[in-house]
Amino acid sequence: MNKLFWDLVSSVSCLAAVAMAAPAMAQTAAAGTDGPEAAALDEIVVTAQHRSENVQTTPLSIAALGGDVLAARQIDNVQALAAAVPNVNFGTYNGSARVSIRGIGDDAIAPSSEARVAFHLDGAYLSRPQSTMASFFDVDRVEVVRGPQGTLYGRNATAGAINVLTRDPTDTLDGYISGTIGNYDLRKGEAAVGGPIAENLSARVAGQVVSRGGFGRNITAGGAVDDQDTWGVRGKLKYDFSPEANIILAVDHSEQHDHSGGWNYFGQGSPFVTPFANAQGGVVLENTYDTSGNIPSKTDRITTGMSATLNVDMGWATLTSISAYRHLDTRTVTDYDMSNLDLAIYDIREASKQYSQELRLQGEYGRGHWLVGAYYFRERGNGSLAIPLDQALYFGPPGYVQGYYIEGNYGTNAYAVFGQADFEIVDGLSIVVGGRYSSEKKTLDEGLAFDTVTPFTGTIAPGPLFTNSGSKRWSDFTPRVSLEFKPTDNVFLYATFSQGFKSGGFNLGGLQAPFNPENLTDYEAGIKAEWFDRRLRTNVSVFAYDYKDLQVSKVLGALIVVDNAARAKLYGAEFDVTAMPVQGLELAANLALLHSKYTDFCNQDPARPGGPAVPQCPGDPLAFDLSGNKLNQSPDYSISLSAQYAAPLPFGELTLRGEAYIVDNYYFTPLNQAFVGQAAYEKYNAFVTFKPESGNWSLQGYVRNIGNKRTKASSVVGSGLAGFPISGSYDPPRTYGVELRYHF
Repeated sequence: MNKLFWDLVSSVSCLAAVAMAAPAMAQTAAAGTDGPEAAALDEIVVTAQHRSENVQTTPLSIAALGGDVLAARQIDNVQALAAAVPNVNFGTYNGSARVSIRGIGDDAIAPSSEARVAFHLDGAYLSRPQSTMASFFDVDRVEVVRGPQGTLYGRNATAGAINVLTRDPTDTLDGYISGTIGNYDLRKGEAAVGGPIAENLSARVAGQVVSRGGFGRNITAGGAVDDQDTWGVRGKLKYDFSPEANIILAVDHSEQHDHSGGWNYFGQGSPFVTPFANAQGGVVLENTYDTSGNIPSKTDRITTGMSATLNVDMGWATLTSISAYRHLDTRTVTDYDMSNLDLAIYDIREASKQYSQELRLQGEYGRGHWLVGAYYFRERGNGSLAIPLDQALYFGPPGYVQGYYIEGNYGTNAYAVFGQADFEIVDGLSIVVGGRYSSEKKTLDEGLAFDTVTPFTGTIAPGPLFTNSGSKRWSDFTPRVSLEFKPTDNVFLYATFSQGFKSGGFNLGGLQAPFNPENLTDYEAGIKAEWFDRRLRTNVSVFAYDYKDLQVSKVLGALIVVDNAARAKLYGAEFDVTAMPVQGLELAANLALLHSKYTDFCNQDPARPGGPAVPQCPGDPLAFDLSGNKLNQSPDYSISLSAQYAAPLPFGELTLRGEAYIVDNYYFTPLNQAFVGQAAYEKYNAFVTFKPESGNWSLQGYVRNIGNKRTKASSVVGSGLAGFPISGSYDPPRTYGVELRYHF
């Protein structure tokens, strides 16, 4: 058994000794409580294990935020959510989300790539990272599960899972309407209404519209940079066949048509080459939200989803069926060289249709719970990346030529069977055993062209010069074993061994053989405790990862290929402390520690060719030995602090809230170059909310990123086609606004 695992168990045992003293301390404190209205933290109920249970007795590292909390903290997308959860990082590139949990996330660029964080909407898995960029609205809660979830979630849950659960129809009329105005010409409207419409039939409809000006301007092409123009709508119908059975039908649609997803210029990526735009006297704005591209960046994204969720209580077990269909059509266009010169355009497109079906049967027996299930997933998609070039780059006459172009059709057929059961060995001590068998077949039909002769007239190249096709199937079994110990009602300990699996696949446009699956083994332990009649909550988790066969992007000549060329080790800890010392005052502190390093990884850097002066890899004198480097988006520490006080007034209640978020430096590539990374920073948010004594409305003012810190959401050294410029995108600057909300 891994020695580090026993070191972690030993550490948690020490913590347990402290936590088990809590009951005696709590009894002492209980003498001074104020009765039933005394201060106490809310109980948090989650469904991360596909059943309702208190988060304090769930053997997982979970952060759960209810819909009211999300609204009060103005968290309406994955980017804002990441800043509220320790050991979660968020970035964007080409309009696609790059979520990282505990240093493991998505760093691929080509169309058809899949993330390592499984994103679920009302129980249905969303395969495309672009689909997760839609805004949250009318949400019941969001659960972020840290660590590999190979048993219950399966597909691409190597790093963890994000579950967004929207509000279901109710048997009484309720809803809300809200309007927000803010800087950068923000205008946001949101509304929802639900209730019974016939006997045994209820419905809910929700929608959101957001319009915001850009964080910057394009000084050459004109117009906004990083603005937002989105809208979405969702409808649900719930029919109760009987008190024991119901079905929920849902449909959602969202659209985005704005100037987001473009690139900002961060400087020169090669000490040997000057970016072509700079060399030819072009105007390139550096380290600013403004851009100087000769074409406006633009993102168009349309997503549609439908699902049917059936629940049947058969007495001895509950049957759940989730059938879902999703469609995505997205395109992002930006200026490749980021200058006022006509040199190159970057045009990436992707369209995908997916269908999934999950069946679960679960129940209880004398000393535990059991669950078995089956899962099927099918996806068909098409992607392309076009970079038309000015022929002047090749000393020819000015004018665009077809340039670089890749395209392909991809497909996935996956199925899995899984099960989990827990058994109480003796009072307070239980064992959990689970496993999942997964099998996935992927196909690809791709082409690549590099044409510096044929004129580009606004249409993509008629056909590729080089083609490739293939298919392959991979299978894997991912087990889970946990020990749970509950010595008192207020203390819960767990230790877990689990594995995660990310299927192999194809690198669209790489003209390469398929790459193989990657596997992650997790040793984890934790303790969750509540003290002083639930006035204080302390949760601690420690983990160690053994990460094998990482699917990493490597540069080989003019191509970017993906292969299983790396191994890594990660370990860390998460400390979550929440306290309510007096009624109305809530304090929280969260600390995440992370150590990550590649133990075996060689990669070329075309902007910095290898040679005798650099660490070399056997068999490849041009490659760097990156062993010891950090994984992408893995800061050594991240801290979040908050204080909230609800002050009673003669005519209502005034709630004051302050937040701080502190993060160590991290990198966006395995090369660990400071100029392709983000320096350590801290950000602060503030909220003021007033609710009258009578009436169902509230008024809130907020400021996010008070210090107006400019931080990077992504960064990468571009291709030699443009002279290795550094491109990427920024997180939002300081934003503020006022929201009026009415509940009924």
